[in-house]
Amino acid sequence: MKKENSPKLAGSLQMEIEAFNLSKFFLKRFKQYTFKTYRLNNVKNSKWWPHFLRVVEKHINKPEWNAERFVNFVFDEYGLIYPPQLKKQEYWDEYLNKFRVKEYQTEVKIAKEILNSYKYIKRWGSKNNSKNSIEDFFNNPKTITLLERKIISPYFLCICKPFLKMYANLTEEQRNSIISKKELKLKRVVLFSYRKVKDKMKEVLKENFI
Repeated sequence: MKKENSPKLAGSLQMEIEAFNLSKFFLKRFKQYTFKTYRLNNVKNSKWWPHFLRVVEKHINKPEWNAERFVNFVFDEYGLIYPPQLKKQEYWDEYLNKFRVKEYQTEVKIAKEILNSYKYIKRWGSKNNSKNSIEDFFNNPKTITLLERKIISPYFLCICKPFLKMYANLTEEQRNSIISKKELKLKRVVLFSYRKVKDKMKEVLKENFI
């Protein structure tokens, strides 16, 4: 079995850059409450810089860390706060709980979208006496119209081999009317971050999975 690489830890320079980003996102929300703010170009010399740095040191190597999202969560939940308060474990725990719930909801939503698309194509196959419904569906000229109407989830499209073969033979205009290359790649990246959904669809689609 291939041993997975351990997560790469952030270095001191990366931590400083991330602490600066944290101070930038914090300042944006802080200014909504008070005029007594700090200058971003001088934040490293301010009394609050060590607090920004400490928050980053605590959380930067955690997969749930996102400076902007964390700051917005804390201000949305607690209103006006000051940089030292960002270090509170209570804030991180609450953020983590909300993050995990949201991630789970997103995973369920994607799974349902893919499943509904799969069922739609299977129903199409039954109506059209197709033994290879997925392949036949994407070989049918009328399918382009259905795809343009967003009948099939982009999360299904990004892992479906017959669709990607069809997509490669379309004109640029046709492709963009269905889904752009950039969005298709993005959907694939997102889907592959949800391992359970990806593995399940690999099992269901078999040779049609890519």
